[in-house]
Amino acid sequence: MSVTIAEIAKKVGTSTATISRALNGLPGVSTELRAKILHAAKEMDYLPNISARSLITKKTKIAAFVVEAKHANSADPFYPSILQGIQAELAKNSYHVILVGHNNEEENGQVWKIAREQKADGFIFAGPDINVATILAIKEAGYPVVLVDNSLPGTKISSISIDNLGGAFEVVEHLIEHGHKKIAFLGGASGWASTRERLDGYETALRQNGIDPSLKPLFMPATTIETGYSGMISILGGEARPTAVFAVNDAMAIGAMKAIHEAGLQVPEDIAVAGFDDVIWSAYSDPPLTTASVFKEKLGNQAGHHFLELIESPDEPPVKIEVSTQLVIRRSCGCRGDRSS
Repeated sequence: MSVTIAEIAKKVGTSTATISRALNGLPGVSTELRAKILHAAKEMDYLPNISARSLITKKTKIAAFVVEAKHANSADPFYPSILQGIQAELAKNSYHVILVGHNNEEENGQVWKIAREQKADGFIFAGPDINVATILAIKEAGYPVVLVDNSLPGTKISSISIDNLGGAFEVVEHLIEHGHKKIAFLGGASGWASTRERLDGYETALRQNGIDPSLKPLFMPATTIETGYSGMISILGGEARPTAVFAVNDAMAIGAMKAIHEAGLQVPEDIAVAGFDDVIWSAYSDPPLTTASVFKEKLGNQAGHHFLELIESPDEPPVKIEVSTQLVIRRSCGCRGDRSS
């Protein structure tokens, strides 16, 4: 016999109207109460619009891969490469993946719709720009959650992340080997784990080589070609022009090179540039971009593997996995040829 919203209301200790608003994604319900209601609905096997197969198996065999909305239709290949790795791993267990674009400004977006209708068995959240409240609420609702390219220290949420500190250290040390001491840092939002960790790697490389990090790091609200371009214009307008720039991803580095060229300067003769990620564009930029190569499909494989572990064993202890990077040397740093180290 199916569970009614009245039974959920009795269990949670609230009105049926509040239960209905929460399950239908309507406003007027706090994040905490919504999570509690979703958790109770899942625990009581409340299945409003679930498929016939799920009514029998209690599994949809679907994982929701969630990125911030701007990434869902972006030409940037970073997250699609991670998604490929996840799909390859989940396909071994006949799981499918749906791509979900999450808008942080929406109180009741696709993530909540999928959760309340139980259209996925769990969620893989990708990137540092998804608001923490959403991730914690979905976890509190009882769903398996894995983070990829992000981590939330102090929580019991599994994360598959990049060795951001080590990768940034290696890139900046390479710039220092070219004789650069005035190296600018062009970052994303200061609150993002990846930005903080890459800043740590940048500053550690400077300090270990006896260089005072005198240039103030520049933080931008997003890590796109556009923010790299506008950020570089700000850096060029500062009092001390750098001789090199480390951008926290390749998109920002490519935008920075455009700004440098438009200012009548040359890369790397006037300002060397290096990035992070090694997306496919980086080999074809002008000049080709020196960067830290991220093993994107490997990140996806690891995320998919742990997701399946959580599906089979929900009480599996959380893991914190870091995947290393590899320095890829191209001409934007001043080297003549392309090579990996």
